Amino acid sequence: MSDAVTDLFAAIHANNLEGVRLLIGAEHDLLRSVSPSGLSPVLFAAYYHRPEIVQALVELGAPLSIFEAAAAGQAARVRDILQDNPLLVNAVSPDGFSPLGLAAFFGHEDVASALLAGGADVQAVSHNAMRVQPLHSAVAGNHARLVGALVEAGADVNATQQGGFTPLMGAAQNGNAELVALLLAHGANPAAQTADGRTAQTLAAEEKHESVLKLLPEAGPHSEETGKAEAAAELHTGRMDNEKELIGAGGAVTGVETPDPKDSDPSTLYTNTPAQDRVGAADQSGKASQYQEVVLPDAKEVTGQFDQLATRNVEAMEHTPQAPEYAGAESVAVFGVSTTALDAVVPSAGLGTDMSGAVIDQHLRSAADQNPNYTPPSKMSPPHLSERPADLPTGEPQELQDQVRGDKI
Repeated sequence: MSDAVTDLFAAIHANNLEGVRLLIGAEHDLLRSVSPSGLSPVLFAAYYHRPEIVQALVELGAPLSIFEAAAAGQAARVRDILQDNPLLVNAVSPDGFSPLGLAAFFGHEDVASALLAGGADVQAVSHNAMRVQPLHSAVAGNHARLVGALVEAGADVNATQQGGFTPLMGAAQNGNAELVALLLAHGANPAAQTADGRTAQTLAAEEKHESVLKLLPEAGPHSEETGKAEAAAELHTGRMDNEKELIGAGGAVTGVETPDPKDSDPSTLYTNTPAQDRVGAADQSGKASQYQEVVLPDAKEVTGQFDQLATRNVEAMEHTPQAPEYAGAESVAVFGVSTTALDAVVPSAGLGTDMSGAVIDQHLRSAADQNPNYTPPSKMSPPHLSERPADLPTGEPQELQDQVRGDKI
C-alpha cells in the first residue's frame, strides 16, 4: 500500500474531511484504493461513522458497488444495480455482510425497502464470525422503524447470532425500551439465554436500564429455575423431622423416627424386577434350593497328571507316545493309514493332497530304526565306579573325587 493510500485511510479514520479532499484532489485514483482489510474508502468511512466523509467521497465520484451504495444510503444507485444484475441482491461483501445487512445497520430505510422489493433474504446470515442477520444489525443501530419493517417482512425475532445473542438481548443491552416492547409484541422470548447464561433482563440490569427492566418482569436467569422449582413443588417434599412425614411410592412413610419398611418386611416391593429374577438376600430367603452347589475337583486330580515332571525318575520323564485318540488318529484309521503315515501327506501343486502309496511307503521306510544298536541314556547303567567323572578337573583330591563319584557319602 502506497503512502498516499495510507494517508487517505488515516485521514478518514481521523475524521479529517479537508485532508481527504486534498488527497483525492491530488490523486483522484485514490477513490479506487482499498484498505488492508479490503474495504473501499466509502465502506471504511461508513464503518467509522463518518457520514460527512461518506457524502464527500460520493460527491467526488467514488465508484459505488451495491455494498457501498447500501452503506451510503444511495437507494437510486441500488435500484440501478439490481436492474442490471438482480442476483446481487444477496451478494456478500468482502467482510461478509449482505447489502440488506449493511442498510439495516446504517438505518437506510429506503435502501432496505428497495432490497426487500428486489428479493433480499431477510434472514441472511453474515459470512463472518459475528453470524448476524439484518434484524440484529437494525437492532444494533437502534433503528426501530427498520426493525418493524424487517419483522413484517418475516425476520425471526428469536434468531441468534454469535454467543447466542437474540435481537431482544441487543435491544435490552442498548436500553431501547421501544425496541424491547416491539420485539416482545412480536413473540420475542425473554427467557432465552446467551452462551454464558445471560438473558435480556440480565443484560439490561448490567447496564442499569430501568425502563427496559420494567418491560421484562418475568425474564432473567431465575425464569428457568423458577419453572423447575414450581414443578418440584408439586412433589411431596419437605424437611425430614418428627412433625413432617413424607409419603413415598407405594404408600411407604419415611421420616427421621420412622422405621424403614424394608427392615421388617422384605416382601415390600422396591423394584420392578420379577420375583423369580431377584437375587438379593431378602428376596431369596428360603429359596436356596434353586441354586446348585459348585463342586470343585480334588486338587490331586488336577495336579497329579504333572507328577512325572517333578520326579527324579529318568524313565518317567521320557516322552510317551500319544494315544490313538489324539492327533486325529481315529479320523484316518478308517482309511487304513497309520498316524505315522499321516506325516507324509503333502500338498500337491494346485490339486489338493497327495496320498499315493509310494509316498506313504517311502515315509514308512524312512521311519524305520536306522541304528538298532543305539541305547538311549535312560537305559544305560550309571558310570563305572573306576571311571573318572568327566566334569571333575585333573588334580583334585581323592576325597573330592570319591564324593563326586558317589563312592562315599
